[in-house]
Amino acid sequence: MRDWVHLRSAGAWREPAGQQPRRVSDLRHSDCQGLAAPGSPLSTAASGLLRVNLLQGKAIATQFQIRVGEASLEQHARLVLGGLLGSVDATSRVRTFDLSVEGDQNGFSNLLSDLTYAAIADSEGSLLLHAGAVANADGGTAVLCGPSGSGKSTLTTRLVRAGFHYVTDETVCAHPVSLRIEYFRRPVSLKPGSPLALRGDWPSIQKRALRSGECWFVPPDDLGGAPAPTSPLWPALFVFPTFVSGAPCAVERLTEAHTAFLLGQNSSRLRQIAQGPLATLSRAARRAPGFEVRFGSVDDAADAVADLLHAS
Repeated sequence: MRDWVHLRSAGAWREPAGQQPRRVSDLRHSDCQGLAAPGSPLSTAASGLLRVNLLQGKAIATQFQIRVGEASLEQHARLVLGGLLGSVDATSRVRTFDLSVEGDQNGFSNLLSDLTYAAIADSEGSLLLHAGAVANADGGTAVLCGPSGSGKSTLTTRLVRAGFHYVTDETVCAHPVSLRIEYFRRPVSLKPGSPLALRGDWPSIQKRALRSGECWFVPPDDLGGAPAPTSPLWPALFVFPTFVSGAPCAVERLTEAHTAFLLGQNSSRLRQIAQGPLATLSRAARRAPGFEVRFGSVDDAADAVADLLHAS
């Protein structure tokens, strides 16, 4: 596992009219320790950027570039953000983030939060679910919806380790009519309880995990899993997981109405859905069945979800 020294954004991205700007924050990595020590050249230059290295990519509908002022810091950012990096269309809007050095215990998690916030804002009009997701070979996707602490990121990780393809661990963006799902391959965010839950998988994951604050961030490619499906992604089932310590795994099939209700509870920008929220939620619930999964063992829950996805 790698710990982080700290990098801080020197800029902010613009919010929609009438909203206050949110600052992008930090990134840190132990390989840079000492560079930011008091009196060091990098510490002295912390208020401004050094020579600029660009990282470019896309987070759902958000094109972005991150300006990094030091080559080794670029390498660390490229490692952990690799699932989002790629070319951008310079003729369309590109949001810019600047990284320089400064201390902050939650630096990288703040940066990811701001990228996610921008991606959600720029995807307004789509069905946006607070969810993780994994896909099988034909594009059928298990959408794991739930609030923070429900176990969705840990369950997503275990399913990828079991051989499914990683789609996202944070936000599922689906077209309001076709329900086609967009990739959002940000690093997986694992909370302090995840190592115990993942048990046998954790030692190999930990070798490449990057820690910021209380969370570990794992680049998607480091999880293994299946290659990307050649077909578009579509919802095969909606799963609403709940972790209950010591509880046996229990799966309950939900009615369409209950599924639509829970999708609405786990949605962002619901009122802005282009085709209307009720019609879109009803369409999603008719397209794919919903299941509540209560579990005390992530292995048992992953087996249950895998069986449901294989049967879809």
